[in-house]
Amino acid sequence: MREGWHTTTLNDACIQMNGIWKGTKEPIVPAKILRTTNFSKDCRIKLDDLAIIGVEKKKLDARRLLCGDIIVEKSGGGPKQPVGRVILFDMDDDDYSFCNFTSALRIKDPKILDYKYLHKYLTYLYFEGETEKYQSNLVGFRNLDFKGYVGIEVPYPSLPEQQRIVDILDREFAKIDALKANAEKSLQAAKDLFQATTDTMMSNGQWRELTIGEIAKIKGGKRVPKGYKLEKEPTAHRYIRVADFTDLGTIRTESVLYISDEVYKSIKAYTISSKDVYISIAGTIGKSGIIPDTLDGANLTENACKLVLGPNFYNRFVFFATKTSSFKKQVETLTMQAAQPKLALTRLATIRVRVPSSIKEQETIVERLDGIADTIALLQENYQKTLTLCDDLKQSLLRKAFNGEL
Repeated sequence: MREGWHTTTLNDACIQMNGIWKGTKEPIVPAKILRTTNFSKDCRIKLDDLAIIGVEKKKLDARRLLCGDIIVEKSGGGPKQPVGRVILFDMDDDDYSFCNFTSALRIKDPKILDYKYLHKYLTYLYFEGETEKYQSNLVGFRNLDFKGYVGIEVPYPSLPEQQRIVDILDREFAKIDALKANAEKSLQAAKDLFQATTDTMMSNGQWRELTIGEIAKIKGGKRVPKGYKLEKEPTAHRYIRVADFTDLGTIRTESVLYISDEVYKSIKAYTISSKDVYISIAGTIGKSGIIPDTLDGANLTENACKLVLGPNFYNRFVFFATKTSSFKKQVETLTMQAAQPKLALTRLATIRVRVPSSIKEQETIVERLDGIADTIALLQENYQKTLTLCDDLKQSLLRKAFNGEL
């Protein structure tokens, strides 16, 4: 720590407040409740999925958010995402509160500690992995040991120096965000071009219009039997889930899990080959693609199905047909809405697509669309690299800031 800096704990520097949820005692009043869904991955507030909930007026009056309050995620996270994200409430609207999976920190003396500085410091600690020291229940759902968390020491310089650091970080972060936005804009433009080109090239009115049921046998996947689990350690049998499907029609092979010989014996009839086309039919519906030949014979999840195509149909042509706006609209119309949306195989069989009679013509169309798809895949890869670079730049700046090097 640099000369002239001080330290304090969150416990000493902040008032702590627990969140609220639906009220049971009158009077009940509506309130805008911030939940963990309102925390972005980079610790910013999101208001696009805001819950309006009836809460007890007495509790709301004690927990109304004020500009400068910091909300801490206490429960949530996941196997690959630690709990402990923080967002800054920087609005003057007094109708907001926060849910019982979170707590709020309010600085006691704003003449000593700047709330923007503190939020950035807690964000820095989160991405440095420091909050993992205060995790419990690490399998699946995570909880934050809040009593331990508020014992964290915060280094801080004078208030003007804190504000200078915040100004520098805000200015540099804005440049980094602009870089991310430009990369995202380029990627979206390419996706829009791909969609428009696919719709145009796949809608020839002179082609035959056939149903999926006429061009393929539709076969569902199979759930792993109750009492068994998917394995991370390699076996002879791979198991493909919807989580392994990408938006580009490929498989995240690095995340594919395995099943034991015993499980395979009971579901060995539910495999897929690289000659088929897969489509997700539950949860996230309509994700389609073709597996690489290295996964030939892998078992397929019950939340997807495979199209076993007839001899006159090229699998990559059918894959591109599933990417048309027409196909997507039909999927949306036929999907049964429930707690988990589902597309019945009998309904999938009725979806209509246009197909040229000649395999050679199908291959010609595919060759042209493959070129655009390859460009998008490259842009997607570069976009992910840009995001990683931007995140690394931000963390490097935060590290310098709180080491007194800015």
